[in-house]
Amino acid sequence: MKTSILSIRRSLAGIWSSARRANGDERGAALIMALLMMALMLALTMGISLTAISELGVSNTYGNQTQAFEAAEAGLYHGLNLVRNFDNHSAGGSPSFTKLLLMRPTSPPNPNYLLGNNPFIDSSAFASGATMITDAVDAGGHTILNASGNPVGHQLVDANGNAVPNAYYSVHLIDDEPSAGAVSPKVPNFNPTGAWEDGDVNKDTNNRVVIYSTGTYASSSVTLEGWVGFVPYPALIAEKDVTVSGNSQILGAYGGVHSNSNLAVSGSADIAQTATASGTATFTTNGTIGGFHAGGQPKLNIPKFVTAPTATSSPHLQDYIVQTADVILLDPSFADGADRNLATSDAVTLRVKKLADSLGIPSAQYAAFASAIDSNASGNVDQTNAEAIKITRTTNPVTISLTHETSNLGTYGWNYSSNKWDIPSNSAGADGHTFYIVGVDNYNTSAGVVNGSVAVPQNGGNVSIHGNAGSQASPIHTTILATGSIEVNGNPYLAGNSVLKTPELPPFVQVRILFAAVEDIKVTGDVGAGNGQINFAGICYAGEQVDLSGSGDINGQILALDNPNVSGTNGSNASPVNQTNNTITGHFTLDFDGGQAIGKIVLMSWRQIKE
Repeated sequence: MKTSILSIRRSLAGIWSSARRANGDERGAALIMALLMMALMLALTMGISLTAISELGVSNTYGNQTQAFEAAEAGLYHGLNLVRNFDNHSAGGSPSFTKLLLMRPTSPPNPNYLLGNNPFIDSSAFASGATMITDAVDAGGHTILNASGNPVGHQLVDANGNAVPNAYYSVHLIDDEPSAGAVSPKVPNFNPTGAWEDGDVNKDTNNRVVIYSTGTYASSSVTLEGWVGFVPYPALIAEKDVTVSGNSQILGAYGGVHSNSNLAVSGSADIAQTATASGTATFTTNGTIGGFHAGGQPKLNIPKFVTAPTATSSPHLQDYIVQTADVILLDPSFADGADRNLATSDAVTLRVKKLADSLGIPSAQYAAFASAIDSNASGNVDQTNAEAIKITRTTNPVTISLTHETSNLGTYGWNYSSNKWDIPSNSAGADGHTFYIVGVDNYNTSAGVVNGSVAVPQNGGNVSIHGNAGSQASPIHTTILATGSIEVNGNPYLAGNSVLKTPELPPFVQVRILFAAVEDIKVTGDVGAGNGQINFAGICYAGEQVDLSGSGDINGQILALDNPNVSGTNGSNASPVNQTNNTITGHFTLDFDGGQAIGKIVLMSWRQIKE
């Protein structure tokens, strides 16, 4: 028994001794494993630290680039708004893209499109209140330069008008000349095929220029290129509802329609381009609509060629429009009994004085104006018949002369009958003239003027052209401005005469006016139709509604404002369009390819330049 217990003890002791010897042999290996683990952890920690540092650098660079991009974007839109507000009033004359290019400080311009080509520095050439794009200065008034010795640009400000530290933009303008040839500065990476512009970097011929805006923040820089140009509105634009129906067609490069209210297209009507409305749009036509068509779209700003009525004034054509007229046609008795010096305050004298003022007749020539209307030597104006007055304007020095034409209306190719003015078929005298047809203003006669059940007549000064004046080979070039409405039927051939420049439009927009009426425009019959030719050309502007029907053709734009609908009574006092919406129906064709039209200056496209 004792032997057995002793044997067990010895065995256990041997095992313990062996275990101790084994543990002592593995101590080196454990140390090595521990060191390796520590090295691995250290490497991992360093890797994480380096990644964090790298991410922080990338994040910082991205933030700087974002700030620089925002600065460049702000500069691009600052330049765009200044283009829209360039009025060139300091130099006189009308503004243009060519004149804007000439505002750059050097000629010829700097070959580097990103240096020395900033035209936005002379506030006298832009609309009042416009902020110029000038180089930032330090506290001492010295221009801040970058590492290359060039100005850093215009200080970026936030929405509250506070300067954003270290954020600047520089803006430069060039013409969109092609890259080929020796002409400079040039749009980078732009090689158009075929004819493009005229090769003159100081002259624009296509109503397009290119703005470059370079934004900088800290060490980052971003350059944006924006193409700015004039884009015409579509062919038919109206404030109120528009209905396009029948087999009517709206054609051309800008052959679209827009209503700032609701639009309905039905029948077999064809529209080459867009058909949009700010309200609802309904499309049930069996024809085609070539472009985008939908409701709920932004409103288009229709210029106020005709002012809206207020409590103290009635609709009338804007003065800058009527002052383009060289012949005034007065309804019978419009001025009859007025004081010759326009010095009294009776209703007749006041309306003659208002006419003189709208025509820009100086007060010193009031008596001469009244005498031009008057046909005898009486103390007051004696005007019982329809009369014409020739106005001749000269410059340097500015003078206005007035000629009485009461006995020879045919000189200008007009007849007056049934309370309306007409150009007869055999007329040639109307060619090359702008006519202002004037009659009594009835908008202020009653609060019920907009109610069709009330016997309130339309304004005087109405036109009804129902003959075949002009010819396909020789259309009559004329502009007709009317205080009432304009109706056209038959087969006349007419084209706009006056080119209008107006503060209601962007500075580079010049429009060729055919018709402008305080009230309605109604066109029916076969206007301008013949062998597929369209000779009825120009901008037609109605203060109220338009109605286009029959087989007529118009090459141009049609615009309708939203003055109250004066319906009046049946017969000669009735408005020609007794409805509140605007229509184009029948086989009528409206064709519009742009040109001297109404539109807006827009940012057509942009891209980021990789330098």
